[in-house]
Amino acid sequence: MYILIAVISFIPINIYAQSKNPEERISQLEGHVANLESRLKTLDERYNQELLEQRWTEEMRGLIDDVLKESNNNRFQDDSGIYAGNQGGQFFLRSKNGDYRLLINGFSQNWFVVNQQNARPPRGLGDTQLGFETRRARLWFHGNIINEKIGFRLQLETSPPDLGRVFMQEAWGSYQFNDDWKMIFGLAKLPFLREQLTHGWELLAVDRSLTSYFFNLNRQTQFQIQWFGSEYVRLYAALSNGTRRDLTQIPPRGFETIGKDPATLAVTARADWKLFGTWQQQYKNVAWSGTESTAIVGAAINYQLANLDVTESFSIFPGNGDYLSFTVDGAWDYNNWHFAAFGFGAFIRHTNENLQDRDLFGAQVEAAYLFDDTYQPFVRLEWMNPDINGNDDPIFMTFGTNIYFAKQKLKWTTDVLWFFNGDAFNSLQINPFTEPVFIRLYGIDEESGNFGANNMVVFRTQLQVKF
Repeated sequence: MYILIAVISFIPINIYAQSKNPEERISQLEGHVANLESRLKTLDERYNQELLEQRWTEEMRGLIDDVLKESNNNRFQDDSGIYAGNQGGQFFLRSKNGDYRLLINGFSQNWFVVNQQNARPPRGLGDTQLGFETRRARLWFHGNIINEKIGFRLQLETSPPDLGRVFMQEAWGSYQFNDDWKMIFGLAKLPFLREQLTHGWELLAVDRSLTSYFFNLNRQTQFQIQWFGSEYVRLYAALSNGTRRDLTQIPPRGFETIGKDPATLAVTARADWKLFGTWQQQYKNVAWSGTESTAIVGAAINYQLANLDVTESFSIFPGNGDYLSFTVDGAWDYNNWHFAAFGFGAFIRHTNENLQDRDLFGAQVEAAYLFDDTYQPFVRLEWMNPDINGNDDPIFMTFGTNIYFAKQKLKWTTDVLWFFNGDAFNSLQINPFTEPVFIRLYGIDEESGNFGANNMVVFRTQLQVKF
């Protein structure tokens, strides 16, 4: 600015030097001086204004940046110190000090299924069965109260589509004693199968494996202790009423079990060993780019004693026996690859001599590869031994692709199940302690006959939306 003033000053001085009349020179000089003073005042005002505007701009930008940064975590609502917002994809409410916090999550899975089997056993349904279904629609509320050590979870779920009811699927409280010990009390998943402990929105295929359903313990009201005291080992143990339940309850688990439960007591325990890598991959089925190479192996066991005063009244589904089940599993995630293998077993021992004791076994292996953090083709092979005289063991495979538009928040999965060996069976009559397998809910019919003579192919495509 001062260089400009000097240049402007030089012009009138030069003109003054060229004038011959002193009075004229003085008059011209006074005029130019007045003009310079006016211009200098204007420049000073403009410079100060620009400097002020620049300073205000910088301060406003800083303030806006701070507000935007803070809004990623929370949003101040009122003078009482209540915060609300979205953090890591979770909507939340929390107190200013964090002692009270409520997180809200949900997801839905809607699919279209086509089941094709030539010469299907006659039931009037035809060789081709198809339809749309809402497989899962779930909403859950979780967080902490009083302080960060006391947690809770309330989870709502829709029952199978043919019923369309909404029920309380999980309801439990927890206490974090320290970094090593945690207690859970309430209705929750028993710590048993890796495939079933995987969250419903993180499945590899459209649905969980049928073999895992055949050995699943699912949810039950329980007292569970968790131990994380080692860098490489995590332990879980639970006491509950067991897996068999009064079939008149929809859904039955955890409600009105006193005087009705067929088990006097059930003990379930699981251990996971991290060979190397990160615990973040525990029960995961995808290795995103940058994921640390991880290998985790696990084992679990469940044993429950029959309550004969209750089980003797069962007639349709025999369940009046002691039940022992176990599993071993392992998973390895490396450079976008995912590999996993599972083994299952169960022993049913009846006190009623008219009922057959059974030794049940199953296995599955699976592999997947993730391209560009978007496309994940996968394949799975399963085998079940239901211990049925004269029946062949079912063997089948699943292959398909996941398309991740926004990781698990928006995912489209398409797969095909191919049953090429063995016989379909009524799984509840064989293993009344777990989940039904060959039912229409999964796009599969229990009266499908022999798969070796007539292969069954099930096409499934599903959209998942999660928040």
